[in-house]
Amino acid sequence: MNNMVASHLTPPVREREPQESLYMDSPEVLGHALCTLVPDMMAGFCILTSTGEIRISAPDAPAFATAMETLLLEKIHYIQNERCRRSANKRAVEIAEKLHENSEKWKQWQQKAKAES
Repeated sequence: MNNMVASHLTPPVREREPQESLYMDSPEVLGHALCTLVPDMMAGFCILTSTGEIRISAPDAPAFATAMETLLLEKIHYIQNERCRRSANKRAVEIAEKLHENSEKWKQWQQKAKAES
């Protein structure tokens, strides 16, 4: 990757207005990144950190875009699985609470029936 060098040495990647940062916390946002931002990376892009930036040129961009695509797909899959697990866990808790409630009612009914006989 000999084209990847510090930002002050590389020619500028096509300049754009900065876009609002996306928090990668939902399948919808991740899907947008996958369908819109990853293809856009192929022309070259900047990685901005708190201490500076790295400009990735177009010839080096496909390797990064492929890695990002893989990461985004894995993250989408993980979030969807977590949502399913949380939903299943919530339902299991509701069922357990209902079973406990019915068990208590059954015990009370048995005690009442014993007392009446």
